[in-house]
Amino acid sequence: MKELRGLKSLDKIKLILFLVIFSPRLVSAESGTEDCEFGTKLRAEGGELPLASGAQEEKFREGLKQCPSLAELHYDLGVNLAAQSRLDEAIEAFKEAAKREPDPLFLFAVGNVLLKKGELDQAQDEFSKLHERYPKDTRSLVGLTEVANSRQQFGKAEDFLRQAIQLDSKDPKLFFNLGVILQKQGKFDEALSSFEAAMDKNSDDPNTLTQVGELRLRLGRVDQANMALERSAILNAKDGRTWVLLASVRAKKGRKKEAMEAVEKAAEVSPDDPSVARVRGVLLSDSGSNSEGLRILSGALNRFPKDAELRVAYGYVLLREKKLEEAEREFETALSIDSQNSAAHHNLGVILEERGQIEQAAKHFELAGGKR
Repeated sequence: MKELRGLKSLDKIKLILFLVIFSPRLVSAESGTEDCEFGTKLRAEGGELPLASGAQEEKFREGLKQCPSLAELHYDLGVNLAAQSRLDEAIEAFKEAAKREPDPLFLFAVGNVLLKKGELDQAQDEFSKLHERYPKDTRSLVGLTEVANSRQQFGKAEDFLRQAIQLDSKDPKLFFNLGVILQKQGKFDEALSSFEAAMDKNSDDPNTLTQVGELRLRLGRVDQANMALERSAILNAKDGRTWVLLASVRAKKGRKKEAMEAVEKAAEVSPDDPSVARVRGVLLSDSGSNSEGLRILSGALNRFPKDAELRVAYGYVLLREKKLEEAEREFETALSIDSQNSAAHHNLGVILEERGQIEQAAKHFELAGGKR
């Protein structure tokens, strides 16, 4: 029987495209009949209060009564309202800020909230106008990337990010996002290079390290993957996904005890993550405890019946138990959920080949990436 794929499918991508976080600005109070000095004081006091709190909103509104022309205070109010999910009011506050001062940050904030509302056409219009007015400001291109990504126009998203990188080649977030977009297109080698570029610019970001580790694992660079994931786990020990990937790496290196320790850590920090049960079940099977592995995977499937990766793992262990028909059903079900699942195609090919159905098996091996 050809080699089966169990842990191969554990590198489930968790895509993260950043929406630029609203950041505070320095104030430039205007003179006149307004008491902008007092308004600035109230703004500072509001900044010390919890975001999204009514108390902060009240403080900002008091400040605006004292100094209605203070653009930064309108912006801060918009941030507060957006955090409260009062998105229409937030847009109006950001527009008020932009009326008083044509700062690209205020204009970007309008598009960002429209994006959050799912109004993609309006958001695209705002980001496009921003790009026309400030062609060297990368935020407009980031916004256009978000719109294209939401529409699954990954080629366009890639183009926008490459334009942004030409303007600012030092921002690690741009390289990270380019890696995400390239990974969505299946350009794994290019994606890894982009994530590694982000890592070079910020070696202490655990999310980037985890992405690097995941892709190195996918591409068979197990030792390099281990280095990145071990570093990520040190920086953020509460990320269950990192521990799951570490378990997979350790299993591939034959360190089964340490792999199970990583799974237990993942279960501790992410008890409701189906990938934890998936890895544990496969590891138990690899250690000779097929029945226990099946029990854990079956229980997880009762909770997450639409998880294709769980189906693959369950079928993998069934196949090792020589329960070919049951395993075949699991792989077919997995493909009905995720038609591009390479491990399901591969393992289904293994079953068909064992039956002598060579042509059908070859089709599945090809869909799995041509590897047997």
